[in-house]
Amino acid sequence: MNLVTRRPWQSLEVNEFKRELQRSSLCCDDPVVDDVDGLAELRESKIKTILDRLILSHQTTCLHRPSDPWFDEECREATRCCWKLERHARRTTTMPAEWKVAVQVYRKLVNQKREAFWKSLITQQRSTPRQMWRSIDKLLGRGRPPADASIMAVDFHDFFDKKVADIRASTSNTAPPEFVETNCAFPGFQPVSPDDVAAAVRGLPSKQCATDPILTWLLKECADDLAPFLCHLFNRSLQSEVVPAALNSAYICPSIKKSGLNVADAKNYWPISNLPVTSKLLERLVAQQLIKYLSDNNLRYGMVY
Repeated sequence: MNLVTRRPWQSLEVNEFKRELQRSSLCCDDPVVDDVDGLAELRESKIKTILDRLILSHQTTCLHRPSDPWFDEECREATRCCWKLERHARRTTTMPAEWKVAVQVYRKLVNQKREAFWKSLITQQRSTPRQMWRSIDKLLGRGRPPADASIMAVDFHDFFDKKVADIRASTSNTAPPEFVETNCAFPGFQPVSPDDVAAAVRGLPSKQCATDPILTWLLKECADDLAPFLCHLFNRSLQSEVVPAALNSAYICPSIKKSGLNVADAKNYWPISNLPVTSKLLERLVAQQLIKYLSDNNLRYGMVY
């Protein structure tokens, strides 16, 4: 169990948040800052300020458990609907029929998703029993113990830093890679439009990093309002060829390499980096332009993406 800081997102009135957002400097035509790092910090600070006025964060103890693979956005939406109706029922000291129906629909939906997932998994892996059992072990949480509490964050940091330094030292005398020369020249990144940004936001998976100031589902709700500011931020980043420092800050989750290893030894863990959603958004927009350039010039060979 860990002590974490959370916000009561179920209590947030989305329309009120959008009104506060539209009155902020994030939705004005001329942002108060223009440098890349300043824009990224402005976005984070303004969103946190608005959320602090509407829903204060609090500390709570929770047990980390990953979502079931069949629990998708449709299930999350059904969950939010049940929570909303439950809060209404508690305030009115009644048990409305809508709440009962919503709970029944939610349970039926989860059962359908679970059944469809297992049927699909068994069909896909019926010829590979070993892979099937690995999938079952992973889903049941077997063979993947959490990181040992005796290993501090600084221990992981020192080990991974040393590992990177050792790899660089061992490859310092390696011959430079060979390239096939072409007549193609990348013209540079083109500016993105607010429509491009809004479409990319809506295409994001509904998950986020622990350092994100806003949940992805709420970001999607406010895509049209935030798209012009994000567009300006991304274009300044592409123009200056600099990624804001705030978007390079990853939340590292150590994951044991395989069962049976000593969980008290830092070398037996993979460092899983979870970047902010805004960083992933910029990465997608850049990848679209790079892939188009490579495809247009026939520079994509084999499995190179």
